[in-house]
Amino acid sequence: MQTTKRIFWVAVIVALGLAGYSLLGSKGSIVITSPIDNTVVYLDGVSYRTLDKEESLTIRIETGTHNILTSSESYFPWAKDIIVEKGKTINLSPFMLSSNPSGEIITGADPEYEKIKSLVQKSTLPISESRKKSNEGNVEIWATGSAIFANWTGDIKNAPEYFCIKDPCDPILEVFKGAGAIENLDFYKDREDLLIFASGNGVFAIEMDPRGIKNFQPIFTGTRPHFSQQDPQTFYILDGDQLAQLAF
Repeated sequence: MQTTKRIFWVAVIVALGLAGYSLLGSKGSIVITSPIDNTVVYLDGVSYRTLDKEESLTIRIETGTHNILTSSESYFPWAKDIIVEKGKTINLSPFMLSSNPSGEIITGADPEYEKIKSLVQKSTLPISESRKKSNEGNVEIWATGSAIFANWTGDIKNAPEYFCIKDPCDPILEVFKGAGAIENLDFYKDREDLLIFASGNGVFAIEMDPRGIKNFQPIFTGTRPHFSQQDPQTFYILDGDQLAQLAF
């Protein structure tokens, strides 16, 4: 009799364990890392939580399509529609640029004007034959006409999910294709997943991640701007003879 009872309770425990595993296994996960302080995260239109800069949030969620939106006062919002699969984790790295970036005009009276102007003018566009490599060395970028491309050159096992949407992984992405020629192209600060480029009358930031919404945010609008990024904190824009240093 004791043996029968013991077998019965073992069976119950195993069944409950399997049921719990099945329930958990029907969900997936989203991991969001905030780019700035006071970032409000919305999940499917409902405010979920506020994050500080570089704080990560993990959300266990039912499989299916969900909308993530991040918002903060005085910044452009970022949004992404994603498909959550059973047992899988999606990593999201929003970018949110200031809607009113600060900066200063560098006039011809400034002793550094000609030097900085020449520096911006000499900033070359990376093309297929002379690609720009990220500081971490995992991504190369280049432009061909009106299109921007990125190539994952690091260990393919460490490639972001969006480089592996196809099976097998295709390490080359067409990040953007517009109407006008790409005049300038660089990585945004130290990020490997975010680019800045000049085309037509504007300078813009664009993410590489093609899943759902492709986020695209303006940095500067002028006549035919050209830029030079010397380091993550030093960004110059030349528009005609007008030279400015921006912080965003």
